[in-house]
Amino acid sequence: MALGAQLSLDPRMDAPVRRAHRLPSSLLLAAALLVGCSSTTASSKGRGPEPSSGDGAGSLPLPADCEEPRGVFGVAEALADEGHPCHAWVRACAGRVLQSGNMSAALWTTQTAAGTGLFVSAIHTLGEGWIAPGGQAAPRLLRSPSETEGTMRLTPTTPSGQLKPVVAPMFLMFHPAVPAAETGNKLRDITPRHDFYVAAIDGQRVVTNDTHLGVLPQPLTATPPAVFDPKGHLAEPHADASPGDRVLMVGVPMQGPTAGRPTASVGLVLDEAGVSAAMAELRGDGDEEGNLAHDPEVEHIVRGSAIAGMSGGGVFDAQGRLVGVLVRASTETKPPGYVRFVRLTTIARALDEAVTAADERTRTAIAPYLPAWPVE
Repeated sequence: MALGAQLSLDPRMDAPVRRAHRLPSSLLLAAALLVGCSSTTASSKGRGPEPSSGDGAGSLPLPADCEEPRGVFGVAEALADEGHPCHAWVRACAGRVLQSGNMSAALWTTQTAAGTGLFVSAIHTLGEGWIAPGGQAAPRLLRSPSETEGTMRLTPTTPSGQLKPVVAPMFLMFHPAVPAAETGNKLRDITPRHDFYVAAIDGQRVVTNDTHLGVLPQPLTATPPAVFDPKGHLAEPHADASPGDRVLMVGVPMQGPTAGRPTASVGLVLDEAGVSAAMAELRGDGDEEGNLAHDPEVEHIVRGSAIAGMSGGGVFDAQGRLVGVLVRASTETKPPGYVRFVRLTTIARALDEAVTAADERTRTAIAPYLPAWPVE
């Protein structure tokens, strides 16, 4: 179903922004898309099993441990219980997850020559029409984020597991080519091979209020994003997951008991035999995920849970390293169900290939915003 070190979280220490009485048409369009974004995988068409407990105010119980898939739970609750088996893992990862519109994104690195950061997310979280008119092919995009108009869209997570009451701009930098057959139908049909993008983020922040959408971001500034990363993973190269690995999936649901609050779940990466069994189960349950062939070069399939809105969120290994981006999940299979994520190595390889193929001017312009280590 097409779903480092701790920095200051005080917005007064972030870069300033420009205020405006009118929004440009591109920003108005972006604001509209935040409301009407795709219902693929982590949205209504690919949301994964919804929780059946809780009072609608984020009261899901914590799992007994973080060893097996047992459904979703609140990040704040895990962080508040220092003795819980999930506490250390969640603390190492959750601060790098952002709310993006009414879906999610994950910070990749803050180690760039320009001093800015990079984050990754799923294209379908942007909504139909963002990268191309529905039903028209979208060519591969690669451009310096310094040449991109920022869009106020991102909300960071605090050390206590809540959303910070600020909004930050994104500066779109790269996405793969997407065929025409996958850009319409509210992006429900986009496949993991094409469902990711990379964007820059800086230190600009605006306190959230009724008029924050009337604030225009400055051009990209040479300032790092203020995020909670106690283990310093944003200063390290990315990693990859392997079959049999446990992963922590973190995003911000748009529905369910933890709607609008950072939420996590534990998953188990399936091997070839596990994927075959999962596909058969999905087909037997009438779940459309069973009809989408596994693309092992691009994605992993996980036994686990996700809720609408977690699309674009981060998938982390047991060491707390980012290994992927959530894109799709089952809806009809008995919980905990199955979730797909695009491997970060896939994203890095696609970005590297695009940079290598670019003209000299583009390579020179984008170089300061790439990770400090080789992206492959």
